[in-house]
Parts: sequence; C-alpha cells; structure tokens
Amino acid sequence: MLSDGGVYDNLGLETADDFAVLLVSDAGGPFKEKTRVPSLWLLQILRVLDTIDHQVRALRKRRTFEREALLPNNVGFWGIRTLLQEYPAAGKLPVDQPRANELGSLSTRLAALTDEIQERLINWGYAVSDAALRSFVAKNAAPPTGFPYPGGV
Repeated sequence: MLSDGGVYDNLGLETADDFAVLLVSDAGGPFKEKTRVPSLWLLQILRVLDTIDHQVRALRKRRTFEREALLPNNVGFWGIRTLLQEYPAAGKLPVDQPRANELGSLSTRLAALTDEIQERLINWGYAVSDAALRSFVAKNAAPPTGFPYPGGV
C-alpha cells in the first residue's frame, strides 16, 4: 500500500518549526455543512474523518498564524479559496474572484482536468501566491507582469 503525506499532515506543517521562512499553500477541499445526517454508518464514518481532517487543518493554520505574530515577515499563507482583496500587496494580478472561487470548488480527485481548467488553476496559484509573498514575506519584490497562461483565472 502507498499513501501520500497528507494522511498524517495534509499541510505538511507539523515539522516546520525550524525554518526561517515558511510558505504554505492550502489547496484542500472545503468543509461543507451538512443539513442531513446520513443513515448509513459508512457515510457517518466518512463524515467523522472529514471533521477530524478539518479540525487538524484548523489547528495547524492557527499555529502558523501564531508563528507569524511572533516572527513577522516570515510566513506566507495562501489557499485555493483565498480572497485576493485580503492581501495588501500593490500591483496584484487582476483576478475575477467569482471565477477563482469556482476553482476552489473543484473536486480533489485523481482524474484528468481539461487544459483550460489546468491553466486557470496554475494562473490562480501564481496570482494568489504572489499576493501572499509580496504582502507578508518579500514586501519589496517587484509585481509580476502577467500570468503564466493567457486568459487569466
């Protein structure tokens, strides 16, 4: 059996205490509120596992932001559902936030994506990571001149 490190630490932050700069990219799926409890026990177990994963992610994120409060300018954090306007960097790439939000709702699975979706994901990751880095870590870095792929997010 083979598994990735996300089984233990989805964000890879457990052992990240000894680094001068910490860059965190969270592309995890959203934790969705359920209006109905499933009656099948297997689905209930899956929901419990989802809840545990959500809680561990939240704890790791809180620890990351506590570190930023103690050591300013050494943590860059961004996620697939980040609101770009929350980052203060000047010269951010132009992003249609509703279209970016659509990308955050994509199912995380091991299936092929169209070239268009892949390019939009790459452009979104480029824009949001740039905004986070220039807002919190490399504040004097020059803004990018464009997206890696034409068409934006």
